[in-house]
Amino acid sequence: MADSDPTQPVQVHPARTVTTPDGETVEVDELMAPLVQALWAAGYATIMCCQDAGQAVRAGGTNTPVEHRPLYGDYYEGLAWVKLPINDMIRLRALTRALAENRRWMASVPILPDGMAPWASLHFPADQIGDVTGMLRSAHRDAP
Repeated sequence: MADSDPTQPVQVHPARTVTTPDGETVEVDELMAPLVQALWAAGYATIMCCQDAGQAVRAGGTNTPVEHRPLYGDYYEGLAWVKLPINDMIRLRALTRALAENRRWMASVPILPDGMAPWASLHFPADQIGDVTGMLRSAHRDAP
């Protein structure tokens, strides 16, 4: 058996199979599955996610160059990550504004050669995954 390619991402965290709103099955990090399902139930689209970006970077679960993994892994340690279309990210940030206060929340949109990417990344403390999930469920339940 050949060694795995250290430049290719690998699945790092335990995953759960979930069914998307379109009926497709996908693997989602176990701790992120309830959050992703709450996002879908509230009408958000998701692109990717991770329950601890620092662990994923260090273990080769991202495209981060091997020589940068220790530094980036330390930086993102303890932060969950979700990637959404920009308009959905704006809605999520507005909904979770109170949770983000005085915590390490970072949203970013990549600038590509031909303009802004159509998606945004959000990193937030992994210990708030349940809080974000609860807030989404509550807001969706209370929606008209």
